[in-house]
Amino acid sequence: MNARFNNDPIFQQNALYSIFLTIVVGILLVIGSYVINNDAQRLVLSPIERMMNLVEEVAKDPLEKLEFGERDEGEGEYETKLLEDTIEKITSLLRVGFGEAGAGIISANLKTGDGDNALNPLLPGVRIYALFGFCDIHSFDDINWRLESDILIFVNTMAEIVHGSIADWGGQTNKNLGNAWVIVWRIGDEDTLIAQTQAHSIIKKKTGMKSPTKPNEEEEEVNKRKHVVDLARVAGTDDLADKALIGYLKVVVEINRKKEILDYRRDARLTDNGTTKFKVTMGFGLHAGWAIEGAVGSAQKVDATYLSPHVNMAARLETSSRQYGVPLLLSQNFYDLMSPDCQHMLRKLDVVTVKGSEVPIGIYTYDCLINQVFAPTAPAGRTKRLETMGGGNQSAMTIKNEETGLSLPNSPVPNMNNNNESSNADNERPLSAANRPISTEKRKQQPMMPPNNPIFLTSNSDAIDVFERDTDMLMLRSHTNVDFQHQFAEGLNFYLSGDWELAKPIFEKCNEYMSVMPGLTGDGPSSTLLNYMGEYNFVAPDTWKGYRPLTSK
Repeated sequence: MNARFNNDPIFQQNALYSIFLTIVVGILLVIGSYVINNDAQRLVLSPIERMMNLVEEVAKDPLEKLEFGERDEGEGEYETKLLEDTIEKITSLLRVGFGEAGAGIISANLKTGDGDNALNPLLPGVRIYALFGFCDIHSFDDINWRLESDILIFVNTMAEIVHGSIADWGGQTNKNLGNAWVIVWRIGDEDTLIAQTQAHSIIKKKTGMKSPTKPNEEEEEVNKRKHVVDLARVAGTDDLADKALIGYLKVVVEINRKKEILDYRRDARLTDNGTTKFKVTMGFGLHAGWAIEGAVGSAQKVDATYLSPHVNMAARLETSSRQYGVPLLLSQNFYDLMSPDCQHMLRKLDVVTVKGSEVPIGIYTYDCLINQVFAPTAPAGRTKRLETMGGGNQSAMTIKNEETGLSLPNSPVPNMNNNNESSNADNERPLSAANRPISTEKRKQQPMMPPNNPIFLTSNSDAIDVFERDTDMLMLRSHTNVDFQHQFAEGLNFYLSGDWELAKPIFEKCNEYMSVMPGLTGDGPSSTLLNYMGEYNFVAPDTWKGYRPLTSK
């Protein structure tokens, strides 16, 4: 007997189960793949991409401040997050450690794709043009000996002031030497600047404009061979020079305003338990020229810096500022780059030759009255209306700015002729400074007091506005005026031309005038020139050529 069984339903059911299982497994694989890929993208691939992009951005422009985007919650956890944060810190440390001078080193060594992964910090130097500054803390050896283990606190507090003020006004601190800093306001590399100035000349030629300083073709070829760039023809250099000076002046103010620095005036270690006076002071020098930018050292240790006689000149000017009794000296090279409006704020002091050079160079200063109480700083970007400065009878000391209400030092101090007679009529020729008497009676001058509503301008403002409206700038020059500057300039002209007998009484009057100002014992530049002329009994030697060698380095 034969029997037949129909297994088709069973096979069909098993087939349906297999199909269902395949679909379920496929769905699970898709979901699992999505979850795994998503986690891989979120936890591994995205952080790696960000790290690569970060390195590429640093390689393009090491000085550009990078904005790190916010991560999603839980994104980039574990080792990848730690690695990403580490790379961010390393690139930031590279920028801080190498600075502007080392930007090319960072960029060249981070770029990929050339097949060479070897580290090479000693790249060839690049010739650049810049404004160079040098500033130094006076009596640092004595301070170092007295403060002992606290010296780093003192130095870093000073560095915070110097670095911050310089950065706010377009500069970069290159070297930290403990007691001194090398400052750079970079204009550009030589090749770029030559191309810019040549393009400027071509535009002027096409438009028919004439440039009084434009050299002929032969001179241009000589300049090219000598690697000379006329910085005055580079757009924006005047504004950079003006604001470089402002940056230095802000440092002068801050070391006489910041509480942490003022506290050292009462430090028992520095004042011999209150028996002597102590005050933190600094010297500043500013010059303009070229330098070789690059790394100095070996594969074991390098410093990105600038080397040239122009950097040395800035240091010599700082040293010489003590000889002239002023906090700041600027060279003729720097002065020539400033805008005409801001040039009027400076006082020419002398014409000298420095060690290692036989070329005479004019030196200038910005008169600073630092023995006063400066106005406390306001929040960033905030400006206020100013009240009249000072107390007591200020009418002879200041003239009022109708816009700000502040007593301005634009002729801010009394007329040097201490009399009630009006000045010469417009159609009369003014008397020579040698014949304009100054009262020998010392006038009691009120110390400058900070205004109730100070104005603090930022680098976004025009430089001339800062000099004319910023409270710090006004207070610094509150002890000088146009008449004093004119008399000193007339005396300087006599001195440079060899008429020392005529220069002597003018400088004496200038010195006496400043001696009655708060905290001053006289005019440093006038005293310096009087002492120099006195060595020759105020008769210019036969070898006098209108300049003298600077005795200090």
